[in-house]
Amino acid sequence: MFRDKVLVVVGGGDVSIEESLHLSHFASKVIILVRKNVLRASQAMQDKIQGNEKIEFMRNTEAIEAVGDEVLTGVKVKNNTTNEEKLIACG
Repeated sequence: MFRDKVLVVVGGGDVSIEESLHLSHFASKVIILVRKNVLRASQAMQDKIQGNEKIEFMRNTEAIEAVGDEVLTGVKVKNNTTNEEKLIACG
């Protein structure tokens, strides 16, 4: 279901980081949306994610809408610093 797709994970805590690590084994890329500029995850979890080329952070960004009819095709996000909105195509 997630193989070779771009996936979006919302949150910067330990559970989000752990799930992102797991999903990175299947996905082509995992984008983590973090509302603030810092992660709430423990330093140990942050260390585990360092260097994973499939994981990308979008800081100061929050999800505002899930897009798709029967299947998710994208997530509309908003940058909390610039108020810029954009659509991320994902599975």
